[in-house]
Amino acid sequence: MGVISMKRYALVFIACTLVVGCGRGKLETCKLLEIEPREMELSLKDTDIEGWELEVYCGDRAWDVAEKELKRLGIKLRDYYDKTPRVAEQKLASLSKRLRIQKEDNRSSSSLYATVDGGRDAVELRASKDD
Repeated sequence: MGVISMKRYALVFIACTLVVGCGRGKLETCKLLEIEPREMELSLKDTDIEGWELEVYCGDRAWDVAEKELKRLGIKLRDYYDKTPRVAEQKLASLSKRLRIQKEDNRSSSSLYATVDGGRDAVELRASKDD
């Protein structure tokens, strides 16, 4: 390769590195904490009704993923829920083997992505910060 070709190659390599580095944030694997069944909270000032949710922990924050988001992946939270603590723990462990959730941090926002059964195609999940 000539001197000019090497310089072009180096410039293209540096440009690609910068584009890739700026385009994607850091990926972090989340931990599945618990499955929360449908619940209603009543107070004098407010009524709060929540559907089935999966609580996940990413870094230093807990997130709630609604069941409808997981249904897009073919996962029904009800199939992995039990009132008995030991059975609930076992079912959550089996869900953890199937479902992998990762959080991507960008400068402007955070996004959660999920894959099922070791698949390569990640699906973006809508999630809310756990309160």
